[in-house]
Amino acid sequence: MEQLQKLLPGEDLFGLLGRSYVMSSFRGFGAMRSEWHLTHYRHLPGVFISRDFKKLIEALKVAPIDFHAKHTCFNMLNSSISQDELEHHCNYSKNVTFNVSISEFEQPWRWCSDCVQADIEEYGISYYHRDHQIPGVNRCLKHNCTLITQCHYCGYKVTQIKKLPIPPVDGRCPDCGCEFESHLSVFTSRMAGVEALCIEMAYGRLKISQQELTRRVQYYLGIQQDDIDLDVARGSIRAFYRDVIDFYGTGDLRVFLPTVKEFKQGLNCPALKGGRVYDQHSTGLPLHPVAIAVIWHFLNEVLTKSNAA
Repeated sequence: MEQLQKLLPGEDLFGLLGRSYVMSSFRGFGAMRSEWHLTHYRHLPGVFISRDFKKLIEALKVAPIDFHAKHTCFNMLNSSISQDELEHHCNYSKNVTFNVSISEFEQPWRWCSDCVQADIEEYGISYYHRDHQIPGVNRCLKHNCTLITQCHYCGYKVTQIKKLPIPPVDGRCPDCGCEFESHLSVFTSRMAGVEALCIEMAYGRLKISQQELTRRVQYYLGIQQDDIDLDVARGSIRAFYRDVIDFYGTGDLRVFLPTVKEFKQGLNCPALKGGRVYDQHSTGLPLHPVAIAVIWHFLNEVLTKSNAA
């Protein structure tokens, strides 16, 4: 792949495509995509799996393990599906289908204005950081500030890498010219806890197997695997989902899971639901990694306090 640049520290893999395009002589992004035989058209941030991963890894001649830990969100799937399923998706899929529509978890490309300035000073160009694209992460941990996700004057978002290949050097919206601002007024300790788990998952330092997840949920429910199909267990399972939602509240939960909906009978969050949460033998669709982080953090908080008491 001629004109493909070397990865910069912590650079997002698909962000590398944007920077390489800016530094190349290609007439258009489509021409670069065609010449490099890339599969994806939009190149979204925070994707977990892509046929383009392997192509770029081979072109860059880097070790896949280290590569994914620092430049993609692939490792987050280790907590959603088994290794056999993961291998199948790597060979045949462009993405993984979760128990809710994946489109509801799509996010725009995000950046930190302080990182942009620091990158320009050190490397002469801005670039998209992988850690800023991790699903469930809303802050730049280096500068402890909220990531920029859109223009809050005209609503402009970077929905695909070719739209804005690198973060804006002047910090202004290319549509309306207003200065980008970061907006996340309240950040609670619970939100920070979920965010920390998402980061650990992305780096491959935290792998939550289905067996571990269901064992802890069953312990919380006070039931055994053999009792899953009993009516009393079903009632406990419904109560568990309500407990998770009530623990965070609408505001915190919607930051991570935009599928939260309000009904007369209360809140509902389909992203949290699925047999794989409480049934070790479930073969249903996997949970989204952010949903797993939300549930795991809830269990950490509740069970720890329960054991302490």
